[in-house]
Amino acid sequence: MARPGKGGWDFIKVGGTYQYYETGWVAMVTVMKDLSTPEQYAFRVRVDKSDRDLGSVTRSPQFTVSHTREDMMYSGMSQFFETEMYEREYVWIRKED
Repeated sequence: MARPGKGGWDFIKVGGTYQYYETGWVAMVTVMKDLSTPEQYAFRVRVDKSDRDLGSVTRSPQFTVSHTREDMMYSGMSQFFETEMYEREYVWIRKED
């Protein structure tokens, strides 16, 4: 499991695909850009698959995930996994961009 504190997101690389979890939402995302600073992780990600219907969009959604590098936890915090930690039926699949 990869929470951001204490170097937890150091494994994330641009172009890598990871399972993303946040407050019960599970998706497969590809990292498009690393926007991190020495104090904070920040990644621009593209949704490839989602366990929720994201509707009929013409392009795959992208969003920025960020978190302090300090060791702290809270309920529902964003997590990245190198493998599919949560088994899900993905109901939305990325369209060709």
